[in-house]
Amino acid sequence: MKNIPLTKDQFIHYINFIKERKEKENKINELFTEEFEDSIFYPHTRYETELISLLETIFNDEDGNIGYFIYELDFGELDFANECITEEDGTTISLTTPEELYDYLVKEYFSE
Repeated sequence: MKNIPLTKDQFIHYINFIKERKEKENKINELFTEEFEDSIFYPHTRYETELISLLETIFNDEDGNIGYFIYELDFGELDFANECITEEDGTTISLTTPEELYDYLVKEYFSE
């Protein structure tokens, strides 16, 4: 197996950091839209995009699985996240947690 640039705990920390920021942003936006209908607050968007890009670079994630997990699967919380990827042999891959995402990335990009 090739050298993995981040430990699972480090990777999970960064994914959870992004999730926590998004949750706080959503709370602020809810408060703003109660008072100001067209108001939107996005203070972390650029940092979030850059951090996701950095993680994708570190993991050689050319397919954008990290962004897919965050944006399309809502951090693995959507119903179909437990069978969102199908391998060539028909096996389904679950991406419901950052841990599962990390394991998938390691298998895809660091196994020889």
